[in-house]
Amino acid sequence: MLNGGQTLSDIGMKSFTDIKIGDKSLINDFDVFVFDLDDTLYPEIEYLKYAYAEIADYVSQKYQLNRDSINTFLIDTFLTEGRVKLFDKLIKTYFLDQDDVVSFLEILRNVSINNIIEPFPLIIDLLRTLKERNKLVFILTNGNPVQQKNKIESINWHDLNSFFTPIYANLLAPKPSPIGLFEILKLSSAVSEKIIFIGDSEVDRLSAYNAQMAFLDVNRMMQFLEK
Repeated sequence: MLNGGQTLSDIGMKSFTDIKIGDKSLINDFDVFVFDLDDTLYPEIEYLKYAYAEIADYVSQKYQLNRDSINTFLIDTFLTEGRVKLFDKLIKTYFLDQDDVVSFLEILRNVSINNIIEPFPLIIDLLRTLKERNKLVFILTNGNPVQQKNKIESINWHDLNSFFTPIYANLLAPKPSPIGLFEILKLSSAVSEKIIFIGDSEVDRLSAYNAQMAFLDVNRMMQFLEK
């Protein structure tokens, strides 16, 4: 993250005003900025590490199994195979009760982290820039609303947590449905040409496409700024 009064140009990096989407300037030509949450604003694995550690504690205490083995299994399997049927794989591998999945989900959705997960540094710099320019900012996230709310509350927003409005897409229609973006269109009283969605996945891109709004891949943005 930048220190004190440093700017991106001070440390040899491009600035956010250098970013173009077609013929539009990211900062000058858009008024409403919509961000995905997981792996766009912060690394989701940092949240999952806390949840998986607590699940490992639960399994270890209930079955007298090695906690570190359970924790490593959860993290490694998530990183290599993704989240699909992760808890089913855990249950099958360690011969656990199928009913344990209820407890696993409860822990996953409600683990207490107390505002200590750091967002991506460039994201905080971008949010500060948007605040200075009086832009509107929303977060549009798929997933269980209780869990996604807990994630947001577990992130250190550096006093920017009151600057954005979260929209939980599963309460409307999950992305790539455009309904969440249409809700933001209504809430912001903006025109669609002034809204940009910043995300990290094909689901995010399709959501913007379906709403006929601009899209920016956050990973490409970071690569551009860091060149």
